[in-house]
Amino acid sequence: MQFYIILSRALLFSRRDWALMWLRFFAHILVALLISVLYYDIGNDGAKVLSNLGFLFFNMLFLMYTSMTITILSSPLELPVLLKENFNRWYSLKLYYLAITLSDIPFQ
Repeated sequence: MQFYIILSRALLFSRRDWALMWLRFFAHILVALLISVLYYDIGNDGAKVLSNLGFLFFNMLFLMYTSMTITILSSPLELPVLLKENFNRWYSLKLYYLAITLSDIPFQ
């Protein structure tokens, strides 16, 4: 029950912050354009194996850092509430971070 409440609150917070959603959307579009120009026509050519590896590595890094950045940047804004609620033992930190991470998945 605690997890459900924290998850619904995190989803509500994410849904209300339209500027952040549009910023993330445009960042993904910009990076998609950059990647498509950089790695255009590398395909299945055996001579371009390092380019294929670089493409996969760059995609993995971008997706990981964008998903972590939102959690890291939003944590200080919620810190006073988190400290109060954790001090009162309403829920554990594990549940909080799991709910925050899961609430970010639909937007990723």
